[in-house]
Amino acid sequence: MTAATIPVGEVMQERAKRQGRPPPPAPCATPELLRGATEGLRLPVVVLQGGAGASILFANAAFGALSGFTPAELEGRALCGLLGRKGDTSLEEGLTLADTGMPGGPTEYCFRRKDGTTFWAALSITSLPGAEGTPGHRVLAMHDVTSQHQDMDRMRLLLVEMNHRTQNMFSAVVETLTGRVLAFSRAQAMLRDEMDGHITLRQVLGVALQPPTIPRDLSERLVLEGEDVRLPTNVALTTAMALHELAVNAVRHGALSGDDGVVRIQWSVRSPPRGGVLALRWREAGGPRMKPLYEKGFGMRLIEGGVQHGLGGTATLSLEATGLVCDITLPLRVDGRTS
Repeated sequence: MTAATIPVGEVMQERAKRQGRPPPPAPCATPELLRGATEGLRLPVVVLQGGAGASILFANAAFGALSGFTPAELEGRALCGLLGRKGDTSLEEGLTLADTGMPGGPTEYCFRRKDGTTFWAALSITSLPGAEGTPGHRVLAMHDVTSQHQDMDRMRLLLVEMNHRTQNMFSAVVETLTGRVLAFSRAQAMLRDEMDGHITLRQVLGVALQPPTIPRDLSERLVLEGEDVRLPTNVALTTAMALHELAVNAVRHGALSGDDGVVRIQWSVRSPPRGGVLALRWREAGGPRMKPLYEKGFGMRLIEGGVQHGLGGTATLSLEATGLVCDITLPLRVDGRTS
C-alpha cells in the first residue's frame, strides 16, 4: 500500500477473509487524510508529528478558537510548551502510555492560551500507524472542561473561606467567653473582700471597667457622674456584668473604637413611694456610625436577663444620633438596699 492508499476497515478485512484472500494491510493515516477528516469538526483536534516528538503537525479551527492561536502559529510548535503549568510532564507521560496501548495516565490537562489565560481540556489520545516505513501520528481530541475546573476552584476557595471564618468565629467566641468569665471572677473577688456583703457603685465601676475590659489608654475617655451608693451582692454582681458587656461593645464597635468617642456614665437615686430606685445611664458619643439595632445580641440578653428577671429592674437599649444609650433601673430602699 502506498502513502496515498485509503485505509480499509474491519468490514473489508472480514470480507477478504471469507473470500480466502490475504487481508489488506493494517489501517494507516496520511497527514492529508487526517487534515481532511478533522478540519471541519467542532471538537478541538490536534495532530502531532510522527515519531517520538510531540510537535504539532496541524490543529483544526476549533482548537485555534479555543487556544487563540492561528494554524500557522501552531504548526511545528511543541504541544507540551502550551501547558499552563511550568515543568508539567503529565502530557508526555500520557502520550507515552497511548503509544504503548497501556491504559491509565492523566486525562485532563491545563493549557495556556495566546493571551496568557488558561483552559482545561479532557484529552482522548489515539496513536495511528503511518504508511509502511513511516512513523505514525498522534491524534488528540479535546473536550473543554474549563467551567468544571472553575467551579471546583470556586468550591475550594469557598471551603478555605468557610474554614477561615469558622476559625475566626471560634476565636471570637473563646475571647468573649474568656472576658465574661474573667469579669465575673473579678466581681466575685471584689464581693469576697466586703465582709458585710455590700459594696459601693464606684467600686463596681472600677472593677468592671478596668483592663483588659477597657485598656488604660482609653480609661480617660470615661466620665462618671453621680453620688456613691451602696449595693448588696446580687445587685453589685449584676451591675458589674452589665457594665462589662457595654464596655466590650464600646471598645469593639462603639465610641471607644474610634479616636474621639467618649462614654458618660450617670446615675442617681430616685425615691418613689415604695422605696428608692437606682437609675443608671450609659451614653456614648463621638464614635463611628453604628448599624440600627434590629435584633438583640447575647450581651444585651444577658443584661436584660440579670436586671429584669433577676432583680426586677429594667434595661433599655437605644441607638440615638449621638451614639448608643443604655438605661438601667434597679429598685432600692432609701438606705441603698434592694427592696
